[in-house]
Amino acid sequence: MSIAEENLDRLKKVLDTGVELTDRQKAMLLLFYLRPNSTVRGTAKDLNVRKPVVSRSLVTFKRLGFVRRRMDPHDGRNVFLSLTITGRNYLEQAGFIE
Repeated sequence: MSIAEENLDRLKKVLDTGVELTDRQKAMLLLFYLRPNSTVRGTAKDLNVRKPVVSRSLVTFKRLGFVRRRMDPHDGRNVFLSLTITGRNYLEQAGFIE
């Protein structure tokens, strides 16, 4: 199977989930998978976006139940972000992780 065919199959899986996310949002979810306990600030830096971009995506993720937010007990300005089981299942169904 060619790379293009593999990518098409991956796209079909994403569309079959019924959840429409932007590429940036998908990248955020993958980042949360790869780096549990990411922060808004760190995510913005890693993806080269402003913090409000991350915050707006978190509203969508919360509505979908994809991401868990937890306050840093040592620094109230930090919020730790990690995938929920639902978020991980989305990434699996979409073919981004195994």
